[in-house]
Amino acid sequence: MAQVTRITVEATVNAPVTNVWKAWNTPSDIIHWNTPDPSWHTPSSANDLRIGGKFKNRMEAKDGSFGIN
Repeated sequence: MAQVTRITVEATVNAPVTNVWKAWNTPSDIIHWNTPDPSWHTPSSANDLRIGGKFKNRMEAKDGSFGIN
C-alpha cells in the first residue's frame, strides 16, 4: 500500500472576516490569488455558494503547457 503524506497549510490574515470572506469567495478576487507561483494564472472562476452550487476555477501555466479545473 502506498504511503499517504498529508500537508496542512495555514495562514493568518490581519483583516476583517468580511473582507477575507469576499476575497476567498468572489470570482473576480479569486483570479488574483489562486496560483501556486507567478508562472501560473487563473483565467476563469465561478462560485455559487447556494446549497448544490458549484465552485470551479481554471488554473493554467502561463506558457500553456498544463492546466487544471
